[in-house]
Amino acid sequence: MLRKITLGVALMAMVTMITTGTQADHHGDSKKGTSIEDVMHALKDGFHKKILDGSATDEEKAQMLDFAKALPKGTPPKGSKSSWKKLTKKLVVASKAVVAGKDGAIEAFGEAINCKTCHTPHKVYPPEKQ
Repeated sequence: MLRKITLGVALMAMVTMITTGTQADHHGDSKKGTSIEDVMHALKDGFHKKILDGSATDEEKAQMLDFAKALPKGTPPKGSKSSWKKLTKKLVVASKAVVAGKDGAIEAFGEAINCKTCHTPHKVYPPEKQ
């Protein structure tokens, strides 16, 4: 009897771990730093401002590029998928230019990272409570 109970508890725990671990965020990958929420949290902390003012390290620039590359994989909370792809691709291109140190990269990044550009067509207002 104890063996059956132990097996049942172990099976339930395993199913819970599997379903919890495989539920990807509907806005992007489930890995840290790849959902829309993760990127917005980093930007809300002023992460992108270090790139704009020139104080970002190479590692921070690379991290921004990783964030930017993750966004096109997600689904926008509202608005068209084609608009989402266009806007996020612009951010990826600008982030790549920043990492490469190209002339005009910071200005292009500033245009691409503008919050209102994406939030107007794609953010749900008022934001959903979590």
